[in-house]
Amino acid sequence: MALIASPSFAHAKMKADKLDADNVKEFIEKTTAISNGEYGDLDTRQVEKYLQNHLHDQARFISEMTYVIPGFPPQQSVLSLKKEEFMSHVEQSATSVEDYKNEIEIIDIALSKDKRTATVRTRGTERGAMQVQEGALPVSIEGTSKCTQILLLSEDDVIQMFNARCKTRINFTEF
Repeated sequence: MALIASPSFAHAKMKADKLDADNVKEFIEKTTAISNGEYGDLDTRQVEKYLQNHLHDQARFISEMTYVIPGFPPQQSVLSLKKEEFMSHVEQSATSVEDYKNEIEIIDIALSKDKRTATVRTRGTERGAMQVQEGALPVSIEGTSKCTQILLLSEDDVIQMFNARCKTRINFTEF
């Protein structure tokens, strides 16, 4: 799902007095779109402002990646990022994959009794093209991810991402 964004899209803080399935879904979709570079005409500063507002200061992001390249054994890596590192990664990733398409499906939302935290499980698919060697033509990629994310309401009732742990498999086509 691609969201077309306007400058007010990033500046408006997503606030709530309690978390519910609707605002959690909206937050996940909006944050995913912005994090994946699907933010229309937003400039880098506006994206950074959105992420500053909606990523908890102690946020942690862990991604276990498996790369499947024809003719080679699968390669694995783990990427562990704090808030500022994640924000930098978002900026760098926005230009590394051409014709990027991403779909996210929310599998489950578990709300705490006080409705101030939520655990969200998602499944995503992504497609695009990536240049893997300098001067070579881009190679098609297709990825699938399963993520578990923890959201919370800040002291001033802003919805924030506190933690995300993902397992991703990226398949490269023959090249």
